[in-house]
Amino acid sequence: LGLFIAAMVDPVWFASRMQGVSLVPEPLWWLLGVVVSFYFGARHQVKTQEFQRSIARTIAQTPTVMRHIEELETLRVDGVEEGGLRDLEGVSSAVRDRSDNAALADWRRVAG
Repeated sequence: LGLFIAAMVDPVWFASRMQGVSLVPEPLWWLLGVVVSFYFGARHQVKTQEFQRSIARTIAQTPTVMRHIEELETLRVDGVEEGGLRDLEGVSSAVRDRSDNAALADWRRVAG
């Protein structure tokens, strides 16, 4: 894209550079193609391997995550069935009674 812009901005400069490029022998173009292909091919391979490793790590964590979810679901069911909500209400009222916030205490007194 830069060459297209350069050709429009300064055609004489662009033409002189292209004349120089036309003097490059064909084997050197092949060598450049091989170097660029190896660079991008190796980069692609490294990125693909990193992606596969991250997928493998994610899949390896799945049993742990599922176990944690099951434990959380057990806590939710146990808490509701055994009256855990009443225990939480007691905790919240105890916390409300211990408030050291004077403004909040005044508001509670006025509110009710």
